[in-house]
Amino acid sequence: MGCSTSQIAASTESAPKHLDKAQNKPNVVQDTKADSEAASASIRFAAVSEPGWTTSHAKINQDVVLAVPDLTEDISLFAVFDGHGQFGHQVAAFVAGALPKALLAQGPELLKSDTTTVIRQASRTVESALRRSGLKTAYSGTTATWAIVNHEEKTVSLLSLDCELILS
Repeated sequence: MGCSTSQIAASTESAPKHLDKAQNKPNVVQDTKADSEAASASIRFAAVSEPGWTTSHAKINQDVVLAVPDLTEDISLFAVFDGHGQFGHQVAAFVAGALPKALLAQGPELLKSDTTTVIRQASRTVESALRRSGLKTAYSGTTATWAIVNHEEKTVSLLSLDCELILS
């Protein structure tokens, strides 16, 4: 059994693009995206990821942090993926890479107006792509926690499974 820790914190008042896994060391990323329309509106974010532990040996860090502050003009995506199993790091990286495209495939307007439907369809799309990918997923996978932030509506849609995401 092992345990890993990933956190991503975001603040829309004044708080990574894609952050890949780090091998057996903590990984910290900070970045700021200034809104091109209004310099006073910006997103600041930071992420930290630490490898899991086991009593017998050091583990590879299977966490992948995804931050897309400009998924669309009004929408940001923040996510943490916690890989599990021998190929969990590959599964987590695959899902993180596929998720933004799957969300946008249904159109930015639907993403804003019917986020629940878009989340469900994007999840199905990514799962289907993962099954076709050739990655060994029989005993490997990933959990995920992700937030879709709609800046125009001032809303957050959150899907949380086994990881921590802090928004303020």
